[in-house]
Amino acid sequence: MKQEVAYKIMGIGFIVAFDVKGGEELVPDSFPDIAAGEPFILSKERAAELAETFYKTASPKYVNIRVQDHNGKDVYFTTIHRQY
Repeated sequence: MKQEVAYKIMGIGFIVAFDVKGGEELVPDSFPDIAAGEPFILSKERAAELAETFYKTASPKYVNIRVQDHNGKDVYFTTIHRQY
């Protein structure tokens, strides 16, 4: 069995979470879209790389960029992240 298949069965992995400034409030969002059936990112290191790249290339309206585990626990913040 491929690791990705096993992790999907177990629901293990990581996502890049962030908040989007929408006027006076922050709207939470993340990728990959687990609810839509996209698979988790398999390693924390890869998720951290994606979070850093997202931070460097995304509009300033994306803030609090971080990596969360499959339980929604923050496990990594971008080196210099925009906080709101």
